[in-house]
Amino acid sequence: MGSIVFFAVILLFVVLEVVAIRRMKGVWRWLACVPIAALVVIIAIIVISVIYDPTSHNLWPLEILIWSAGGCIFLGALFGLKALVER
Repeated sequence: MGSIVFFAVILLFVVLEVVAIRRMKGVWRWLACVPIAALVVIIAIIVISVIYDPTSHNLWPLEILIWSAGGCIFLGALFGLKALVER
């Protein structure tokens, strides 16, 4: 059950990211890129940390899950804010 939730959140994040980048223009598109950029930085930090200390970040899937869920929330708020501003 846990792995299903993990992959569902990651898939939702990827879908929201693709939809946001394809539909938004200008500043909105740049703001939509923030969560994916943050996730790339977090993954790089995890990889570099594990290279230096293999015992660090033992719960890296949970870290990625949390950052992806945060990205989903950010993108949802961004879609809502864009809809309010464009009214």
